Amino acid sequence: MAENGGKTSAQIFKELKGKQKAQFIYDYYKIPILLTLITLLLFFTTLHSVLSRKEEILTVALVNVHTPENAEHFLGEAYLQKNGYSTKRQTVTLMDQLLVPSGAARAVSANHAGPGESSSAQVPSPEETNPEYAYAAQMKLVATLSAKELDVVLMDEEALAYFEQNKALLPLDHRHKYLDLTDKALYKKAGFTGKVYAGIVVNSTHHPEAERYLKYLEEK
Repeated sequence: MAENGGKTSAQIFKELKGKQKAQFIYDYYKIPILLTLITLLLFFTTLHSVLSRKEEILTVALVNVHTPENAEHFLGEAYLQKNGYSTKRQTVTLMDQLLVPSGAARAVSANHAGPGESSSAQVPSPEETNPEYAYAAQMKLVATLSAKELDVVLMDEEALAYFEQNKALLPLDHRHKYLDLTDKALYKKAGFTGKVYAGIVVNSTHHPEAERYLKYLEEK
């Protein structure tokens, strides 16, 4: 293309010196260069995401149960290391701050508590202190259950009764459908308080792994 008295862009470029050439390149090619840089950035970002993505071997939910500071390590990394997994390549996903629907199974839950027992692990009256948060936490639990995204649940008496009433727990070796973790070593190491139970969700997509996980929780 001819410009400036019949000179082509190439001829003009040859006549320029130093910074003028850099400015010429910027003026004529800034958009293609910018698009190329954006494309490369997106490519390497996607590549890094794919290469660094961890395999989710299990999803564990804490329902109506407060998550102690030390619990994340013992419920996740410690299990992976004990069972020969790589903490860089595999992960146990923990979902906390989940609640059973308001008022669900309150009467039945009392049957799981001994005389004078109470669940200090239960989230204290969230419906009263923050009803919007409580509703969102309840709906999240229902949605994740429906989507088959949960494998193992740690729960208090009320949540246990809710899962039992809805037939949402698998039998454990022809015994109960849940474990009482109160006298287990992990319960103390993780810093739990109050009654905490564990069970496998009936529509778990990682059933064998969930069974291994409950055996891990059951160790004294």
